[in-house]
Amino acid sequence: MGQSQVSAGMIILALVAILAIVASTVAGWVVIGDLGDSGDSDTNTEVLAAGLAVGRHASALDSISSVASNFNMTRESVLASRTSIANHKEELNRQLANLDGKGYDDNVARIRQQVDMLTSQIDRIEQARPDLLRAMLAGEQSRQRIVQSTSRQLIPSIVDSLDNQFYYMATGRSDVRAPTDDPTVRLSNEEFLRYAEISNLLTAVGTGQYSLLVASRMQDPMLVTNVEESFGTASQRAEKSLEVLAANGGPELNPAVVPLSQQLIDAGAGQNNFFDALRNRLSMAVVEQDLIEANQQVIDRLNSEIDMLVAEVTQESESSSDDVASSASAGRTTIIIIGVAGLAVILLIAGFVSLRRRQP
Repeated sequence: MGQSQVSAGMIILALVAILAIVASTVAGWVVIGDLGDSGDSDTNTEVLAAGLAVGRHASALDSISSVASNFNMTRESVLASRTSIANHKEELNRQLANLDGKGYDDNVARIRQQVDMLTSQIDRIEQARPDLLRAMLAGEQSRQRIVQSTSRQLIPSIVDSLDNQFYYMATGRSDVRAPTDDPTVRLSNEEFLRYAEISNLLTAVGTGQYSLLVASRMQDPMLVTNVEESFGTASQRAEKSLEVLAANGGPELNPAVVPLSQQLIDAGAGQNNFFDALRNRLSMAVVEQDLIEANQQVIDRLNSEIDMLVAEVTQESESSSDDVASSASAGRTTIIIIGVAGLAVILLIAGFVSLRRRQP
């Protein structure tokens, strides 16, 4: 009875030991498998996500600021753009911070350098944009004033004066003079001079107006000088005619001709004239366009840096995965060997004890 109880106890003890060894082996197998699956994957996943986010937000910044200043922009739209830019810059800083200390410091330093250059140039664009928009608006208002004054008032007044002068010289009749049948009066040198100067003034005003209109369509500040010279020549011719007409323009000359002509000349050659303002505006527009083009080059370099980071992270992940997988495989083999050896030892001990119990 005593031996039977001992044998049963040994069997139970052996079974418990076997179960413990099996459970330990399975647990070790699972743990090693988890280690092999994870490794540095979490860190590398964070790096990849942050790097791609940097590229995405940088491209969004470039897209917002790459729109050249135009008349469709309003104060509200400019403020909305600035708010969006600030949000993307904040997110960029956050993603760059996520890249720090992850083992890719050289890549991150180069990426940060490109981001800093991009944001700096975008800040320059946004800071200069209000002044450029104001200059564009002022230039357009000036152009409209010149067009309206010249096309609707000045030129019609000159043409009307020229027609009246010719009619008087041809017929001796005039709405502002007493009729005369003496041809020597209406065909005097003075009347011919008046007619010639009014005609010259009409040509000069037409050339000056055309020069201003051409200039208003220009995009290159280097070409403004040529048009300005054309306007200057026309304004000099107009001033010579105005000297004669201002002193003795005759009754047929519309009184609005002299002041409106002088107004046109001042618009293109006086203080704060149209050409000076245009040259300043175009210079600001050129700077803006240069920055926009430079930003695209920065984006290209930034994307290249991000591509290199992704490639390096991917290579590092593959290498780490291979190393961990190799170590995990070796660990599993060791656990199996230990487990099998443990079972064999327990079975041998159990058999040895059983044989001893059966001996008399």
